[in-house]
Amino acid sequence: MLVVAFHAHVGGFSGGFVGVDVFFVISGYLITRNLVAEAGTSSRVGLLAFWARRARRLIPALAVLVIATLIASTLILSPLELPRFAAQGAAAALYVSNIFFAVTTFGYFDLAAESSPFLHTWSLGVEEQFYLVWPVAVAIVLAACRRNRERVRTALIVVFAIGVVVSLGLAVQLSTLERPFDFFTLPTRAWEFAIAGILATVTIPTRLLTRWVRLALYVVGACLLAYATIAFDQALPYPSFWATIPVAATLLLIIAGTGDPSVPVFKVLASRPMQWVGRVSYSWYLWHWPFIILAVAWLDDDRVIVRLIAALLALPVAAAVYHWFENPVRFNRRLTASLPLTYTMALGVTLVTLLVAGGAGAMSMRTLEQEPYATYKTMKDNRSVDVCSPEFDGLQVDLCETGDLTSDTTVMLIGDSHARHWIDAFDRAAQDLNVRLLVRWRGSCQSIPVRTTSRLDAGCAAFRAATADAIRTHDPDLVVLSNYGEGIADVTDAEGNGLDEAGQAQAWQAAFEQQVDEIRAAGSRAAWIIDDPAQNLDPLICLTRPGNDISDCETPEADALRIVGTARAAERSAAEDLGGVASFDPTAGFCVDGRCTIFDDGIPIYVDRHHLAAGWTMTQVDGVRDFLRSALDA
Repeated sequence: MLVVAFHAHVGGFSGGFVGVDVFFVISGYLITRNLVAEAGTSSRVGLLAFWARRARRLIPALAVLVIATLIASTLILSPLELPRFAAQGAAAALYVSNIFFAVTTFGYFDLAAESSPFLHTWSLGVEEQFYLVWPVAVAIVLAACRRNRERVRTALIVVFAIGVVVSLGLAVQLSTLERPFDFFTLPTRAWEFAIAGILATVTIPTRLLTRWVRLALYVVGACLLAYATIAFDQALPYPSFWATIPVAATLLLIIAGTGDPSVPVFKVLASRPMQWVGRVSYSWYLWHWPFIILAVAWLDDDRVIVRLIAALLALPVAAAVYHWFENPVRFNRRLTASLPLTYTMALGVTLVTLLVAGGAGAMSMRTLEQEPYATYKTMKDNRSVDVCSPEFDGLQVDLCETGDLTSDTTVMLIGDSHARHWIDAFDRAAQDLNVRLLVRWRGSCQSIPVRTTSRLDAGCAAFRAATADAIRTHDPDLVVLSNYGEGIADVTDAEGNGLDEAGQAQAWQAAFEQQVDEIRAAGSRAAWIIDDPAQNLDPLICLTRPGNDISDCETPEADALRIVGTARAAERSAAEDLGGVASFDPTAGFCVDGRCTIFDDGIPIYVDRHHLAAGWTMTQVDGVRDFLRSALDA
């Protein structure tokens, strides 16, 4: 329920993603308890039987979800989106989507990841990988202690404790990487299962768990979980050590839940409605996220009410799948009586799912030549890196020299990828003005010294420092800043803690002023490009979604400026306070009558949701030339 509320963007659930940690702890506790009980009665662990039970429980339900989601995606989404989603669906069917997302995205909160109807399957990948490893670990301990069964529990606790220390340490260490392996992978999540395994293995004397002790544990656990749900957000380097809070909360609730269930506060969790939700929770977890993503895409509406209704509509579907498909397969007498038949079923279902995923991906290969998509298609790869392509390494340009190389007047363009899309236009204007142009940019790294939740943030400070050195070394007459304004939504304080909108605006303004002061201290003038509005959806994707035309792909101006407008206002306030900071606003003309279009006199404006097309920025050369001339003469 925490995860559903978080995915629906319900207020007060900014940390609802900790519901997955709760799930990992419960899963680790129950599975370990069952394995230890089996080892106690038979002195062995039936690995094949264990995996067969997991296969009947998990694989058919997930296969139905993947197939249904891919079919719905072909009806609602763009064929350009299908290859990526089909690959993710196939990875989900193989229970490796967590690794897939770790390699192909910049994190769970990355926009590219959040748009996937299969993002939530990462936790199922972690779970299934745990199911593969954990019983083997228990079996190895049993084999090592076969001559002294009394030491089994002690040995298991030692092994689990080592796993907790190593895994948690790895999670903390990897939290600084640019790729989110700490969030998505089993090695950094194993400690959550392992610490629950310790609880399942130890014996807590019942005399210690008095009514009041259990009540106290319940209150503390509930408060810790509520704190994590309310206070956590995507700004945290998660899981790292922060996950210890929801994990500890869950452990306390499990301990408190043992013994006498008559304590009034327990009755909520033990009530029939809550137990019913618990029984269908796996199915609801599977279905709620695709319902949300596809509903938002179909209605082109990302409001909380749309997300919440979609998530709630998924519940009866989940219940139906649970009662009429999941359970009949899980408890089928022929399957439960035959391991070979169970494994054959699992293999067959997985192969069918992979075939459907392959077919969905193949549908995207059909020709898409209709207008206006065909015009946009020609612009997709026309990014502004032509004049600096030798220096481009896929993420950044350290220093590119262009324009009039013989000139004594130098302009330097710096920023993130929003500096990148102005390179060609600035190069042409610089040549016209007989000005030497230096360019330095890095993707997802604003030139102004702000700290963000971006996985690339760890390398941004060093890049900014090198940029400052380049300014001092090359002594440009003018330094032009161009930064992605929507990046303000990821800004944190100096310690990495999340900020509200006002705090982010204040931090952005202070960073802007700091950089202008540093530029001036180096003997250069400063100017900035006012960032462009962002479309709700990549125009290429929008134009190829069934039934859409140009008007469907125009974003209301209020939406287009909803986030970037905060950055614009902060920069204007900074420029007014500092005085003498020239600005260039090239985008006012294409937001007309309350809507921001994607064409300007037949020329595509964007190459994706917020990056401008080089073909369009080249139409702004006259404006760039006037801007540079005025800023240099100021």
